[in-house]
Amino acid sequence: MKNQKLLFTLVICLIISPFFTTSSSTEETDVYELFSVSLMSPNIGRSSPWGMLMEHQLPKIGIGVDFHSTTYWPNIASRTWDYPLIEYDYIPTYDEGGFDILFNRILWSLDPDIKGMFDSASIVPWDMNFYQYSNPLYDAKLQKYLVELNPTLKTEYFQQMQSILYEDLPAISVLYGNILFGVAGTVTGVDWDLVYDSSQRPELWNNTDDQSLVYSVGSYLKAPNMFLLGQNKMWDYTDAQWMNAVYGRLFQRTQTTKYWESEIALDYTISSDLLNYTVFIDPNAKFSDGEPVLAEDVEYSFELHLTPSVNSTKYDELKNWFSTNDSIEVIDTHTINFNFSSFCYNPLNVLSEGIIDKSEVESLVSAFDYSIFTEVPLTGNVTDSLVKSCGPFTLDSYEPMNNNTVKMLPNIFWNNLTSSGGNNPYLLELNHTGLPYKDAAVTAMEMGLVDIIGPFYWSAKTDYQDKPQMHYVLAKTGYQTDISINMKHPIMGTGELTPNGTSEAAKYIRKAISHVVPKNIIIEHSFEGFAVEGTSPIADSCIGYNESMEPYTYDLELAIDYIEQAGFQVRKTPTKTNFIQLLTMVIGLTTIIGIRKRRR
Repeated sequence: MKNQKLLFTLVICLIISPFFTTSSSTEETDVYELFSVSLMSPNIGRSSPWGMLMEHQLPKIGIGVDFHSTTYWPNIASRTWDYPLIEYDYIPTYDEGGFDILFNRILWSLDPDIKGMFDSASIVPWDMNFYQYSNPLYDAKLQKYLVELNPTLKTEYFQQMQSILYEDLPAISVLYGNILFGVAGTVTGVDWDLVYDSSQRPELWNNTDDQSLVYSVGSYLKAPNMFLLGQNKMWDYTDAQWMNAVYGRLFQRTQTTKYWESEIALDYTISSDLLNYTVFIDPNAKFSDGEPVLAEDVEYSFELHLTPSVNSTKYDELKNWFSTNDSIEVIDTHTINFNFSSFCYNPLNVLSEGIIDKSEVESLVSAFDYSIFTEVPLTGNVTDSLVKSCGPFTLDSYEPMNNNTVKMLPNIFWNNLTSSGGNNPYLLELNHTGLPYKDAAVTAMEMGLVDIIGPFYWSAKTDYQDKPQMHYVLAKTGYQTDISINMKHPIMGTGELTPNGTSEAAKYIRKAISHVVPKNIIIEHSFEGFAVEGTSPIADSCIGYNESMEPYTYDLELAIDYIEQAGFQVRKTPTKTNFIQLLTMVIGLTTIIGIRKRRR
């Protein structure tokens, strides 16, 4: 009798449960598999985990996954930018030897090398456009961008190009990478993106505590001067940090905008064919011993880079633009010509090498040959000649065996420079130290002995939280992670095998994919929060990044809508599951099973 009453009660619950409010219900959509693709991920870093996540996301909008290859870059290259155009005159699908979708990662510089990435003229095998993306409107904007020298107009064209890529989605941007610096609360005036790029402006830094700053860089000193910077790739960052404070250049980056501005240069003119640059040197520019910076010093500095016996790491790059030493010629004491062998869309970057004093270095080369370039600064035959400053700071001590320390003092002649506004650096002393471990660096900051902790300690945010005397900042790294699409794929690229059979239908498929990427989850779990959501396939660190674009949101229903706009029938019969119904049915089934057991 009791069992019958219980069963009756459960039946009543099942009848009345639909009348409860549906505020606790969730919509679940069962979908057909419409087509399938193969995926590729690089077998390094953090790409594999989020690539595996996408393997489970794509079926939610009807895109099946045949195969997911987690492999190394040479294997990826042979299917993309190094694809052998033998059987096909384009990069085909994965099954045919090419690719469908690649989970990709690109490192962008501040001055983006965009030519060759997405323009029609650069489709593989002519360049790096393995997406096989082609849009005449994009190509036209790119041509204007490349030859424009006005930074405002250049930015305008670049932002228009980004908007086109944002709409067309040959590469679906997932995120832009960040990196962490630890900072004492008294440090001001720092552009952290420039610090990470090793193009910082330390003359603008300050420490309101005592105008002395200690920067813990965390790795070894290797390159003794700017000519050898880059021979030890792992340690480039440490060496470049102090060199950027010491070596003066014709041009340097501004803070915030990152545009190039004059430093040792006073002004410059450009020939009508855009190949000749005449640079006028500030007559007030001086080395740290008071000697003037002359056109012959600039010429000699570049000629040393172009001399094979110096073994400069800049040799190949500069040789590309200046075929002989005669390409750089002195006009008068403060005027110099640079004759480029071909058009350079970013010439001021090329002309931003450090300047040394010819009158000292030339005599040393004559006496001791090029061996002086390998000597430790401030020692031996070279003494301070290869690091004599015409930048904002001068090298006071260099001790690679003593915690890798570098001490710099202000160049007292910097205040003569027009570009400095007549001001010396704010800091009275700038020190770099190489404390080997993160915990030691954090403890030193807590004790007030360190003011900046560099990025390559791989600190966590928690290292600086709840410590009022310190905090962390995130700098943009230039790393951009995306989902690269083969624009020759017959469904996602050309759209010819979609029900609508149009390129617009293919764009709807790509938009659908963009809305099924859980960017926040990827950032928090695969990148530990050191990233922001991406918009276009151009990194947010690039000069002229279009900040007006909003990331594509995670929205499964909107994604399915886009798939259906391409002509596919995606949804099976939607089912609405109410929590109270579900709970009642579970209880009912459990009770019925119990009754049956008792009857047995």
